[in-house]
Amino acid sequence: MRLKRVGFVLVVVLALLPRLLYPVSRPRQWYDRSVNFWDALLSGNLVDTFQQYHPGVTTMWVAGLGIRVYAAAQGWSAEELYDPPRSLTDSGDPLTAAGVAALSVVVALCIGLMYVLLTRLTSWPVAFCAGCLLALDPFYIAQSKVLHLDAILASFMFVSALSFVCHVYLDSWPYLLLSGAFAGLSALTKSPSGFLVPYVTSVAVFSFFPRPDRAADGQRAETGQVWLRAVKKLALAGLVWGAAAALVFVLLWPVMWVMPFKTLYRVLEAALARVEVPHSSGFFAGSIISGDPGPLFYAATLAFKTTLVTLPAGVVGLLSTLRRRNGIEGRGPVLWAAVYAGGFFLLMAVAAKKGLRYLVPAFPGVALLAAVGIVHLSRVVGRWNRLRRFTWVPTVLVGIALSTQAILAARHHPYYGTHHNLLLGGSRAALEILPLGDQGEGVDLAARFLNSYPTAEHMTVGIQERNAYMFRRGFLGRTVSINAPEVDFWIFAVSAVQRGVDVELWGDIWSRCQQDDPLWSASFNG
Repeated sequence: MRLKRVGFVLVVVLALLPRLLYPVSRPRQWYDRSVNFWDALLSGNLVDTFQQYHPGVTTMWVAGLGIRVYAAAQGWSAEELYDPPRSLTDSGDPLTAAGVAALSVVVALCIGLMYVLLTRLTSWPVAFCAGCLLALDPFYIAQSKVLHLDAILASFMFVSALSFVCHVYLDSWPYLLLSGAFAGLSALTKSPSGFLVPYVTSVAVFSFFPRPDRAADGQRAETGQVWLRAVKKLALAGLVWGAAAALVFVLLWPVMWVMPFKTLYRVLEAALARVEVPHSSGFFAGSIISGDPGPLFYAATLAFKTTLVTLPAGVVGLLSTLRRRNGIEGRGPVLWAAVYAGGFFLLMAVAAKKGLRYLVPAFPGVALLAAVGIVHLSRVVGRWNRLRRFTWVPTVLVGIALSTQAILAARHHPYYGTHHNLLLGGSRAALEILPLGDQGEGVDLAARFLNSYPTAEHMTVGIQERNAYMFRRGFLGRTVSINAPEVDFWIFAVSAVQRGVDVELWGDIWSRCQQDDPLWSASFNG
């Protein structure tokens, strides 16, 4: 028991450190939405707690609370949250950092809860290894350091999935309530959480109903009664799970108290529309794409955003789990984790609208498979004739794997989104395949560079719209559109150049700028 408690603390600390140190956020609209949400909540204007169709309610609750707590500690009024004094932006926008920090704490606690659930379903080594791999996953960290939805969605969804598997295998109803509650939190975050409905249904059907091919001759006569009991159990579990999810959804979104049907209609209508409508401009496999890049986009995302530890270990974990005698405890739950990751991958692959961060919810399942692979390989090596007497060998091998994962993550601090799998050639290879700079990495460095000039407050800088929000909150001078007249400096980011976003605004300027070397530039991994 003490070992499990120590493991929980270590997993949570490992999850917190990279997420809290030097937040790098491209907040877009979610800062303003979080502030607006809390304004509506505190003023009693419940209708205005509907800020977005996603709906992003959990992000607004958590990040908005972090922002409010920091502002109260500094003595700032609610009005000043919309237009922070210059002294705040001088220090790198701590209000946004407070919102990101609050989200990071929730994500870290969810990773700790995943670890606890996995100790019930698998062995302690697998649970601890999975928790550490996920806590130190560069892609997961990068999405956790942004004032957005995907990391917290991934955390809530996987906790819900694991809790339901715990209910099935441990026959404990509190796990069912926990799963439903986190399903409600997931639904309050983003529409892909709808994947949980077919997933938990599949787990329940395959677990509750008997397998006729495995029934003994004497038992087949009672098949009708067995199926009737299974149907009742399935219906009861579905009602409890759905009621818990619905209760959380309604209680935590005040707009549901005053106009529930219109709110649900707007959310569902927008979700269905986003599935069918791709991004207007994207990049994949060396080409700018104005449409659906196809399912290979997510195959490349999974390959490049996993690490040189989790990719091969995940393959080994999947193959060893598919074998009946792999020596790993909790084979059934691990298989369901594989189904979860694979099913979510397929759901995203068929949608027309694709983005790197949309695949984040599959990564907890990948981390679990990788943990199984690492533990399995360490035990296989430990059983070699020459190594059997060294009982510490498996532990050392697992430690090496986790240390490698930690080193890989630390190399990219604080810009974890710049990591790409070294087994596939790293960022230089990814540059030809995937869109880069998804979180505006380096834009904050550009603001710092220009702020170092004595006349920074009187400068006018033109920047592509995709990164303007982040840059504006850290730059002392005036920020305008990149094609505005009388600009002192132009800033270009790989994210917009590679995708060709609004190229009609900056294409000619970019071409002219190629005739000279830039005054300043930032690069990551080449």
